[in-house]
Amino acid sequence: NSGSLNQAKVNIPVLKAEEVFRTIRHYFPDPDYRDYVVAYSGGRDSQVLLHIMAHLSEESGIRVRAAHFNHGLHADADRWQAFCEGICGELGIEIVCGIALDLSSVTANTEAEARRQRYRWLESISAPARVVLTAHHGDDQAETFLHHLLQGKGIAQMAGVQPVRPINHGSQVNLLRPLLDYPGETLQAFADDHQLDWIEDPSNRDTRLARNFMRHELLPVLHQRNPGIVDALNRGARACQIIRERENRLFDSLLDPFLRPELRGIFCRVDPLWFPDLCQMPEWVVAGLIRHWIHRAGLQSPGSAQFKQLSSLLKRGKEAKGVIDWDGYQLWVFRCHLYAVSYTH
Repeated sequence: NSGSLNQAKVNIPVLKAEEVFRTIRHYFPDPDYRDYVVAYSGGRDSQVLLHIMAHLSEESGIRVRAAHFNHGLHADADRWQAFCEGICGELGIEIVCGIALDLSSVTANTEAEARRQRYRWLESISAPARVVLTAHHGDDQAETFLHHLLQGKGIAQMAGVQPVRPINHGSQVNLLRPLLDYPGETLQAFADDHQLDWIEDPSNRDTRLARNFMRHELLPVLHQRNPGIVDALNRGARACQIIRERENRLFDSLLDPFLRPELRGIFCRVDPLWFPDLCQMPEWVVAGLIRHWIHRAGLQSPGSAQFKQLSSLLKRGKEAKGVIDWDGYQLWVFRCHLYAVSYTH
């Protein structure tokens, strides 16, 4: 029985599982919808989420599949895949595994390209599911907010991890993070209580990486001074989310007149933008609209240096011409239009 659960190994409190399911139903209330994919790395967080969903598959009759993406970036990647397959076998959960294209030749951000490949693959294997669940939790949200704050990022970035969003631009498949309201220590306690095993990626301990430095060194110090620091950072993220939603509504209404869908080619991530008239607006509006246009394409906004370069190009008006590389895509300025083009297609 593919929906069976080994209760000797997993004894999840029904209340907690129901709370997670209540969160899922809040965002996707259709009672007839029963197909879910769990993005499953085999790490602690996704292990907790998979066990909760395995329990719900038995209790609620929903269909759950695990999706493991082998990035091939670590010597133990194949062993990790085998571990995930073994756990799913114990739980009676179907698992689908994907393998990344060769990332060794990627000259841009390898992690960003790996993430893009993973999300494209998750979308491709999700039918008939419309929901992919990931195990982001409250600590992840706090770290994201703090990371972007220290980098001097804007509201859109400090708004952090969204509870639900399309997995890729224009996709009918959604990413849902049902554990965002739980701190990491709650997931750790759950894993301990249920004696779960999980994969420890050694790269997650490398404090030379900014995110790991915050997680293992900075946040523990802040927590000693203020035990409520994670909640405080999450409140900051939620405040930014409210502002971002207001800005999105404003920029959506302002942006459409400048879009040129008839010029969109197969490599364009979003409809090209006619910029001569756009650039007649106040500078803060122009900057906000362009960043909003890039975000609508599911892309990361350029850094300050690249955005300054782009602004200089656009000020040349009809004479503007150039290409700017950023994080796995390019911005083309050509014949009074701005194009966002993926060079990883």
